[in-house]
Amino acid sequence: MTRFLRASSRRARMFGPTPVARTVQQGGKGAWEIAARFSNIDLTDAAIDGGDMDIMSLGVNWWLTPTFLVNANYRYITLNRSGFESNSDGLLMRILLMLE
Repeated sequence: MTRFLRASSRRARMFGPTPVARTVQQGGKGAWEIAARFSNIDLTDAAIDGGDMDIMSLGVNWWLTPTFLVNANYRYITLNRSGFESNSDGLLMRILLMLE
């Protein structure tokens, strides 16, 4: 099993392109990534009661080449404000082409 790691630049604070063993153009499957994230924000400040928001995300990335990405990301959002709770969810899809 081959293990691939992303290169990164500490100076630019960015990850480099994802290594792809065999691109789709070469007859391969590209590279797959899965991602999960939880974030929380307090939207209350002084006289404004914005509440407390939690966002849970689950995503999948498909790198067809090191510079071409197809992404799908599902988000579940909860907002607690003044004792009331509301929920929302959404699906985000995007296509990314990195130009250098």
